[in-house]
Amino acid sequence: MTHSKNTFYFLLLTITLTIITSLTSINYIENRETNKVLDIIVNRIYLAKVNLEKNHYFNHKNNQLSNKALNKIIFNNPYIQSIEYINDNHYLKNGKYIIKNKSLSPEIKILLHKNRSTFLTTQLTKSNIFSYIFRFGTGYYQINYYFSSLQAALHSNITVNRVSDIYDFDNNNDKLLLSKYITLNATGLVIESGFKFKALSILILICVVISSLFSYCIIKLFLSFFNQKNIMYRSIKKGIKNEQFIPFYQQIYSFKDNDFIAAEVLCRWKKNDEIIPPYKFISELEAYDEINEVTLHLMKTAFSDLKKSHQKKLLLSFNFTVKMMLNHDYISEVIKIIEKNHHVKNKIIIELTESDNRFIHIDKLKESMLMLKSHGILLSIDDFGTGYSNLYTIQELPFDIMKIDRAFISNKYAVSNSNMLDMMVSLGKSMNLLIVAEGIETEDELLRIKNLDIDCCQGFYFSKPCDSKKFILGEVK
Repeated sequence: MTHSKNTFYFLLLTITLTIITSLTSINYIENRETNKVLDIIVNRIYLAKVNLEKNHYFNHKNNQLSNKALNKIIFNNPYIQSIEYINDNHYLKNGKYIIKNKSLSPEIKILLHKNRSTFLTTQLTKSNIFSYIFRFGTGYYQINYYFSSLQAALHSNITVNRVSDIYDFDNNNDKLLLSKYITLNATGLVIESGFKFKALSILILICVVISSLFSYCIIKLFLSFFNQKNIMYRSIKKGIKNEQFIPFYQQIYSFKDNDFIAAEVLCRWKKNDEIIPPYKFISELEAYDEINEVTLHLMKTAFSDLKKSHQKKLLLSFNFTVKMMLNHDYISEVIKIIEKNHHVKNKIIIELTESDNRFIHIDKLKESMLMLKSHGILLSIDDFGTGYSNLYTIQELPFDIMKIDRAFISNKYAVSNSNMLDMMVSLGKSMNLLIVAEGIETEDELLRIKNLDIDCCQGFYFSKPCDSKKFILGEVK
């Protein structure tokens, strides 16, 4: 079924991309070809016509251009073979010499008899000549061009390019497929570019191949993206089964006691002898609702480590999401585990993270928190000021500790230059909360929080996160 769906999506995407790429390619090619021919027509026919009209007005004599003026125009335009003026069914003169009483050919007479303003002819004199004829004054000018001057512009390996006068455009029996045309009214000429069946078929076939390859890559990447999630989920389930999620400890220093008083229990993933940091998997743990089981495992391991540790007086702090806190059955299970381990009684802190917007469920949240507090568990608001909590929630919920994020302390962040830190400390003190500054890494940061009467600090300056072995031995730098 899945294979059939993938095939269907592949075909649908290929057809869609083929239509888009084909139409885009056709439009691009025809625009390019028509503009190429248009450039030739403008520069060689239109400008020559304008030049003749201009010179005629300024140099005329007996309604005719002088031989010198015509020669000059021909000299400046090497693609022009000759220029002749027609009046009363005779050539009065050309650009090289005067021809008296030269009669028109029957073909030209037929064209002029149609009484049109412009004509585009070929093979009227020689096979390599084409003529552009336009009405001027009481007669017509006939400009004879070397066919090679237009042949290069008309040549294309993909499309068929044509130039015809506006009167004969619709009379062409050899129709082109998906053709595009431009009408140059100033010359009375139409430029057309289109496809023969064979060329169009080849172009569409190329688009099908390209679209198929592109569709294959897109489908593969699309499936790979979802497979990565599945792989991650299976890997997490395996990690939980094999107890690969282990605690790391970062201790919290008290200025009043001049010593460490607690340790935050952080989650690390030990996979194939590699310690994976939480930012690479915590969001997936929460998304798959596996964070509950992992947290229980961390608590049991940390309780065991504390019992073996030389620092039995330390409090242990664990991170809970709002979703975890709203699960009353889960909270009851947490309390049971704590009650079974008498050596941690009144030594547990639960930090409520701000990354969850479920703070709106104040009443249910408060119910769970009061249940925890009734068993001697302290409650902390983590990274206050960076998430979804607000003044209302911190006043309504029974917190004991406020942890202030590093962003309000370090000079690396713009917000640290405001008075937000002072306001937070004042708020915490007014609510009789123990205030902990997080992410202290430098002596300058330490001095800053000391001056603000902050109770405790946590960060690399005092203690980097360590594994169970170092925690048990008390090897804290």
